[in-house]
Amino acid sequence: MSLASTQEESLPNFSSPYSVDTIDQIPTPILNALVTLGPVLHSLVKLIRIITWQGPYALSALAILLWIITCLRTQTVLQCLPLVIVLKLARDWLNVRMLRSLRETFERKRQKKVPKTKVPLQEEALQKDEKEDMVRRKIRPQNQVLLDDTLHDLMVLQQWVAHLQQEINSLLVYLDGTQSECIVAVLGILVYAWPVWWLLVWWLGTHAAVALIGVVVLLRPSPYYQVAKRSVQRNRVLCCLVSSLYGYSIALLSYGLLKPLINTKSIGIWQSVCEWYSHIRGRGREEKRKAEQSIMSAHTLVNGPAKSEMIFQFEVYENQRWWLGMGWTTNMMSSERTAWTDNQLMAIMSKEKFDLPESTEAKHSQGAITKQWTWVDSDWWVDMTGELYSKVDKNGWSYGNNAWQQWSGSAGINTYTRCRRWCRRARLIERHTSLVERTSHSSD
Repeated sequence: MSLASTQEESLPNFSSPYSVDTIDQIPTPILNALVTLGPVLHSLVKLIRIITWQGPYALSALAILLWIITCLRTQTVLQCLPLVIVLKLARDWLNVRMLRSLRETFERKRQKKVPKTKVPLQEEALQKDEKEDMVRRKIRPQNQVLLDDTLHDLMVLQQWVAHLQQEINSLLVYLDGTQSECIVAVLGILVYAWPVWWLLVWWLGTHAAVALIGVVVLLRPSPYYQVAKRSVQRNRVLCCLVSSLYGYSIALLSYGLLKPLINTKSIGIWQSVCEWYSHIRGRGREEKRKAEQSIMSAHTLVNGPAKSEMIFQFEVYENQRWWLGMGWTTNMMSSERTAWTDNQLMAIMSKEKFDLPESTEAKHSQGAITKQWTWVDSDWWVDMTGELYSKVDKNGWSYGNNAWQQWSGSAGINTYTRCRRWCRRARLIERHTSLVERTSHSSD
């Protein structure tokens, strides 16, 4: 079950007439964007479900076939691209004709229907039918997207983007050029992968190579890929072969090529070669053992509760005014901003009185959603970004005139106001626990 399906019941039901007040609380630009982008988001989520194999498998297989045809016959596909418009028009015309035919058939059946009851009951039935005919009827368009559907599509899209970002970050870990271990590991893989890839490009051609990459990417979320992956991981012979090739290539790169040879003048050439071979053999066995453990333990990993983290930066502005004989104070005029404001100049409490929301837990039929706020920074800090451009002084103050305008980084004769920005980051941790996981934890 996907994470989006477990959160579906926690969404507000905007289709209900009792949710008018909830709709009014949404800002008009955001509400307008949700309504306008609803069909686009719905189509995008449909595409995501197809390429992630969450819908009918036939559509996912058809998407792979279309990708291969597009890569191998790019010119032909581009030439036939206007045909998509013709197909769209033909589909709409057929839908209208089919709907009209269904309505005509339904009306003919309704007119030919003769009640088989007695006369008094027939009159009563006719009166009821007349009352029912006065009720207004309307068929909902098939392409209409509700606000509830748009919110659900946004949640599915957010989960897919988070998963994609996690996959990219896990790949970028191995491409960190600042770590020598990462460099050696990547070079050890490229020793075998590069010649194979070069031969594939030379044999298949550029278009076929791009098609092959796309097929591998599209097949990765499929259940067939997962079954094949588990089968390969459980194959002891193949696991030993891959780990041996990887381990000894790492040993050759890290010791045999990157490190200097042992001094042959003192111990002789033969003894130097034997020691060099023994070091490579020992390092190769160690790397082979690590690779086997990594491969064999990959299919035994158990995923815990779904978890998402977001970092928020809270900003408050401290404002002061200069008075003759008093200096800089928090005493403000009644018609201006208060001592503490947000970026919209709305009055707020001071940073010492600012507290994070308490932890919440929302239960539903599929489990629970827990939200917890924690501080990332131990204390508030002054934003000193403007110091590089002489917009703030050494304490983060920006000085303005009597009307809180013409800001500069230093106090002068005509500076009567000043403000500085305090920042502090907080982390929102959201955990989605299924009903099975909650039962297992409670039993423990």
